[in-house]
Amino acid sequence: MTTGFVALNLSIRKANYSDLDAMYHLDQRLFPPEVRFDMYTFYFHLFDPDSTVFIAETMNAFAGFVIFRPVAARVGAIVTIDVERERQGMGVGTMLMDTVDRFAVYHGFEAIVLQVAVDNRYARGFYEKRGFARKRLLKNYYKTDDAWEMRLCLSEKRVTPPEPLAVRV
Repeated sequence: MTTGFVALNLSIRKANYSDLDAMYHLDQRLFPPEVRFDMYTFYFHLFDPDSTVFIAETMNAFAGFVIFRPVAARVGAIVTIDVERERQGMGVGTMLMDTVDRFAVYHGFEAIVLQVAVDNRYARGFYEKRGFARKRLLKNYYKTDDAWEMRLCLSEKRVTPPEPLAVRV
């Protein structure tokens, strides 16, 4: 894993069906069997009208993705964020999370929640730097591990919604 931010020619777009295999295989490589999602879970989120999936690419190579979904009135959740190991620490996760923050604010969400394994200090530190705070301990959330539920209040972070798209006449 690389440390520090490295400028990449990175683009973010919404996912489509052709991303299904890349998402599934990345998740399989990153997570242990008891935590991995099955193919159906990715299929569900790609076609669920409430879920939004963003893909990060660098020079047309798949770099990672994030799944965002509403869970309560004005509260959305990061279902998962997966970044290729060789791209971690290079700003891919930051750009994906920034995209979700702006998307959530634009659509009227006030908070974002997520769960992270208690022993995953790297991820927990990443989320804490972004303004997420630990709210409660979830015992046995992952079959073999506890998790922290973390929450980000978007108004406290002062996230600005995306600029409207310019239209050429």
